[in-house]
Amino acid sequence: MKLASYLCGLIVAASLLMGVQVHAEEKFPVPVQKLVGTDGVVDFGEQVDLRLSSPENPPKTLASTSVNWTVLELYVENGQPNLREKRVRLDQDGMGFTCGAGIKEKKLYVIAHVVYLFVDKTGDKVEYCTKDIAYRTEIQIGKKPEPGPGPGPDPGPTPPKPDAIQAAVNAAFASETDAEKALLPKLIDRYKSAVSMVDQKKAATWGELWTAIADEAAKTKLAGHLHNTQVVISTELEKTLPVNPKQFPNQPITEAHAKLLVEQFSRMQKVLEAIK
Repeated sequence: MKLASYLCGLIVAASLLMGVQVHAEEKFPVPVQKLVGTDGVVDFGEQVDLRLSSPENPPKTLASTSVNWTVLELYVENGQPNLREKRVRLDQDGMGFTCGAGIKEKKLYVIAHVVYLFVDKTGDKVEYCTKDIAYRTEIQIGKKPEPGPGPGPDPGPTPPKPDAIQAAVNAAFASETDAEKALLPKLIDRYKSAVSMVDQKKAATWGELWTAIADEAAKTKLAGHLHNTQVVISTELEKTLPVNPKQFPNQPITEAHAKLLVEQFSRMQKVLEAIK
């Protein structure tokens, strides 16, 4: 499964801060789905098996669902973190995949970019609508054993562990081409802009905020660029979001939500600024 350029654009476009318009038509609600199967930590040599769950109470207007999968693996080689695409075997219907865990410790970033096609027929009038959403998860392959108790000299203070997300973003950025790396300042500015939007209360609901971010993002034309870096950043960011803006666009942004958004947008901005 190779990353074709159009697929990169679709995945990036479906990610947070990546130029997606949020549609809130009640006629075409996005059904609730999730990734099911392998989760958490997988032992060496085991099989990773993930699928998109069946939609809960799908609307009658839902005509079809398609999924594009991206699986990236973060691994350490010669003491340096690296990121590359993981080969997987798609299920016959495309709604899931399997792959071997391998025998080396690594982390998998899984993104399922789902496109929904809706068709509404009223008399002689036929209305079409497409919507997309990205589902993400992480899977840890192998786990280092915890040191057991026993006699021995005091090893002294434990050195601080590097920020895991920073290491992952550094590895993702290192995998980009020089031309892509030159676009990093634009990506940083995008997160600065997002912080400003929340601070200035330019949106009352999550859907309005994502639409405003999409309008601003369209000006930078970053969709399809810095793909691996944006996948890692957006996957980490979505862990902290209390609301899915594409499934619940009319959900109001509370003061607590605004505070959390500013904290997390600022955190991702700092991570990007600290790339080595």
